[in-house]
Amino acid sequence: MNRRILVIIPYDITIGFAFSRLIGVFLEACAQAAGTVSNVHFAFSTVGEEGSSALPPGFSNLLEFNSRKHDGNDVARLCAYVGRHGIEAAFIVDVGVEAGYLRDIRRAGVRTIIAYWGAPLSSLNHGFKLALKRLEVRYLRPSKPDHFIVESRSMQQTATNGRGIPVHMTTIVPTGVDEARFRPRPESHKHVYDRFAIPAHRSIVVFMGHLHRRKGVHVLLQAADHIVRERHRSDMHFLFLGNQPGEAEVFRGSYDEGATAPFITFGGYQSDVPALLAGCHIGCVPTTGWDSFPLSPLEMQASGLPVVVSDCQGLPESVSDGVTGLVVPAGDVVALSTALQRMTDDRELRDRMSVAAMQRIRASFTRARQVEGLRDVVCRVAGWLPLAPSAIQTEHNRK
Repeated sequence: MNRRILVIIPYDITIGFAFSRLIGVFLEACAQAAGTVSNVHFAFSTVGEEGSSALPPGFSNLLEFNSRKHDGNDVARLCAYVGRHGIEAAFIVDVGVEAGYLRDIRRAGVRTIIAYWGAPLSSLNHGFKLALKRLEVRYLRPSKPDHFIVESRSMQQTATNGRGIPVHMTTIVPTGVDEARFRPRPESHKHVYDRFAIPAHRSIVVFMGHLHRRKGVHVLLQAADHIVRERHRSDMHFLFLGNQPGEAEVFRGSYDEGATAPFITFGGYQSDVPALLAGCHIGCVPTTGWDSFPLSPLEMQASGLPVVVSDCQGLPESVSDGVTGLVVPAGDVVALSTALQRMTDDRELRDRMSVAAMQRIRASFTRARQVEGLRDVVCRVAGWLPLAPSAIQTEHNRK
C-alpha cells in the first residue's frame, strides 16, 4: 500500500510563533501514519533556502504552492508533484469545501483529503440558511475534503452548524503541550523578576501570545489600570510576552501611563518562556475575538499556573472552570479584575488550582496525545492500518 502524504500549509516555510510547533506535530503524526519521514511531503506558500526549524535538517520533500493564491500553472505544478511522488493522501491546513484545486489533485492521484482547521470555518447559521449550506456541501462540492479535524467543540460547531459539514466528517483533536519544556521549575522562580526588574513582592499575571486586539490585550491592560487606580493595589504586576517592536504602542491608551505603567511590562518574544513562567502566579487569556483552542493557556497550566480566560468560543474548553482556572465574560474589565484579585489573594485556591491544572494537562493535553490523535484520523480516513511501533521509521532510527 502506498502511504505517501502531502501536508499543504498556506504560509511561508519560515513562519514562526505557535504554528512552527504545529509543523513538527504534523510531521510526526503523518510519519507515524505513513511509516517513515521520507513518505511525508510539505508544501508551503514560499520555501526559499532557509528551511524550517521544525523540519529535520536536510529535509527535501518540499514544494512551493500557495493554496490561497494560485493560478493554473501553480496547480499544474502541484499535480505534477503529486503524480511524480505517488502522493495518495493530502493533509491541508485551513482548506474549505469549495477549494477548486482539490478536484485537480484528486485527478492527479490523491485519494484522501483531510482538512485541519485551527480557526472557525464559518459563523453559525440557522434554519433555511443552514439547510442550504448542508445541501451545498452534500451535493455541490464532490471534491471537498473527506474529513475535517478541529481543535475544540466550539470549532466543531462552526463546521457543522455553520458551514453545514456533517458531524461524522469531523473529529476534535485538541492541541497539546510539550511536557518536557513546560513543567514546574521552582529553581527558576526568581528568573522572571531578575529579567524584567519586577519588584519581588508583586504577584505576576502573565499573558503570552500575539499582541492582537482580538486576543483581548486591551482588556487585560484596562483591568490592570482598574486594579492599580481604582482598587489601589500595588502588589500585582502584568507581564506581556509576545510583542514585536512597536506593537505595544497601539495599546498605550488602554491605561494611565503615569500611575499604571510601572506595573506593566511588555517583554517581547523570549526563548526561555518556560523558565519565565516559573516565577509567575496567574496566567490570563482574555480573548474578545475568536479563539479555537489556543496553546498558551495549556502551557501555563502545565507550568503550574491557574489561568483566567474569557468565554470566547473554544477558549473556555482550555480550562476547567473553578478547578484549574476561572472563566469570565469577554470584555468585562471588572469581572476580569475581580477574578485576578481573587486568585492573587487566595493562596490556597491558587495552589489547589495549580495542582489540578498540571494533572489535567498531563492526562489529556500533551503533545504525544495530539500526535496520536492526528495519526489515528489519518489512518482511519485513508484506510491505512495502524503500523506497529517497530515498523515506523524516523530519521533518527534510520541513521
